[in-house]
Amino acid sequence: MTTVPATASVLGFGSALVDLLAHVDEDFRAGVPGIKGGTELVDSQTMAAILKRLPQAPRQAPGGSAANTVVGYAKLGGKAALLAKIGPDEAGAFYRQDMQRAGVDTKPFKTGGDSETGRCLSLITPDSERTMRTYMGAAATLRADELSADDFRGYSHFYCEGYALFSRELTFRALDLARASGMVICLDLSSPEVVLAARDILPALLRDYVHAVFANEQEAAAFCGSKDPRTGLNALA
Repeated sequence: MTTVPATASVLGFGSALVDLLAHVDEDFRAGVPGIKGGTELVDSQTMAAILKRLPQAPRQAPGGSAANTVVGYAKLGGKAALLAKIGPDEAGAFYRQDMQRAGVDTKPFKTGGDSETGRCLSLITPDSERTMRTYMGAAATLRADELSADDFRGYSHFYCEGYALFSRELTFRALDLARASGMVICLDLSSPEVVLAARDILPALLRDYVHAVFANEQEAAAFCGSKDPRTGLNALA
């Protein structure tokens, strides 16, 4: 197995979501409002109603873009942690324990209030198409004033998922703290929708904060307005 240098360390920043994977038939999927294969945000009541209708309990695993990245990094032998918020519930306890089992440091986790831990439900039909419903829960309640310099000490790299850009005050607070700590800042653009929503701030953000940006062809095209890969590369450089 490939390993990483022991001196490299990564602090991930993003939403803590418990992934719920449920195999359903087409009739069940059709009973869930929205287009097949789409992704929508839902409230707690809607999520509970869908889960109640499932023919069997879904398989669960810790998820979230940044979380998946630091889990992979930890499995390669690197030092990794996640800065995210969970709820004071069974799902939050499961999330913390499973991340710890994967080798991820959960000391930066925030917990508070009465919000449930966020969940992302994947309804998988026989054709392997996934219809996603996400309840952000506690992840959406993380505030800028909950972050401190202590959360960033001891890590060389800061990995920020693009979805965090939907919470601008929070994310800029995190970026400021990471920069003040002398960390290498990495940004994953996550999706074309993220890029388009943050198009007004991305140029300055990339210039003033980011050392490394991760983008696929579609995300680069959304940023620069061209489908030519080299044009996208030059725009992001």
